[in-house]
Amino acid sequence: LFTALVAGLATYAMSTLQSFLHRQLWVPPFGAVTLIFAADAVAAAKEGKTMNFKVMRQKALQACIGVAGACFLTVLLARLLGNSPGILRAVAMAVAAFSMMANPSSGYFPPAGALCALYVEKAVATSVSPQYGYALFPCATGVALLLILCRTITFVAHPVWPFSSKQCEKELMAQP
Repeated sequence: LFTALVAGLATYAMSTLQSFLHRQLWVPPFGAVTLIFAADAVAAAKEGKTMNFKVMRQKALQACIGVAGACFLTVLLARLLGNSPGILRAVAMAVAAFSMMANPSSGYFPPAGALCALYVEKAVATSVSPQYGYALFPCATGVALLLILCRTITFVAHPVWPFSSKQCEKELMAQP
């Protein structure tokens, strides 16, 4: 239940930020990203490590590098191959998997494949391909924002979650 609350609040926060900035931050694959990060944040909270910045940085870097690399290569290959739906869909999934496995600094983050698929569907449907910036914004930027939002919401919600005061104290004292 708490994971669902964190996921819902993170989605709402991202949507509110999008309305405020008048720039697209939310794309459908972020639903999966939000659920992954909400579950991870709640699991970290149970260990008293919600705001462990070293772990957060590592997770964000791996996920963002995986997403940005996969999306960048998908954009490049879409420009080279044209708008053939079958070929682009197959290449996007192969490129997403390959880029995450071949790059040692990225994590294997399956929502990257969904973000690549979204790019392909948009390119095929409109015959206008988004630019290379798609890999960074909304993709990598959105992933990082969702990780931060899920961790922050979980941390702020400690009073409604059955943590002992010693666990909260331990988490606050563990910060460098």
